[in-house]
Amino acid sequence: MVLAMPAAQAIALGASHSAVIGQARSAVMAPCWSTMLALDAASARSSTKTLPADVLRVSATPAIARAWRESAKAGRPPLGCWVVQSDSEWSAAHLDDDATLIGAEVALAFASAIGATRAPVHVQAHRWRYATVKTPADMPCLWDDAMQLGACGDWCNGDGVEGAWRSGLALSDRIARDIG
Repeated sequence: MVLAMPAAQAIALGASHSAVIGQARSAVMAPCWSTMLALDAASARSSTKTLPADVLRVSATPAIARAWRESAKAGRPPLGCWVVQSDSEWSAAHLDDDATLIGAEVALAFASAIGATRAPVHVQAHRWRYATVKTPADMPCLWDDAMQLGACGDWCNGDGVEGAWRSGLALSDRIARDIG
């Protein structure tokens, strides 16, 4: 069995069955509120002309750590849609807040940051409890040969999606070698 999920979830499911899975406790994850914003047509046109980039880093408010224009991605329609990710410390402090309230706060901060005169026409915030690796477990994956139970993810060695992919590949290699 493979547990390809955040370390805390792998521990909850597998640590009582395997001391090896318990090694995931060394990984530390941080949360992130991620908010999708859609601007009205006038604000979208204005932001396209006035913003210097399709990816923004905003240091003035922890409600916005970075933002990127969705239409900058290949094949996306030229709409005024942005994804805004909040700072991990701010997200942790607001982890259990209502998503509607978080969305409203992020929308106001973003509108202020880009100089928009109108609020976004659509706001949707999502809490991403295990968004980033603060401290990786410093191992490629976990595998308990006796239980035939393994765990993998970015929490093993960090580096986001690339780290998750490398961890999954390491676990598949380990399974193929030990079971195969």
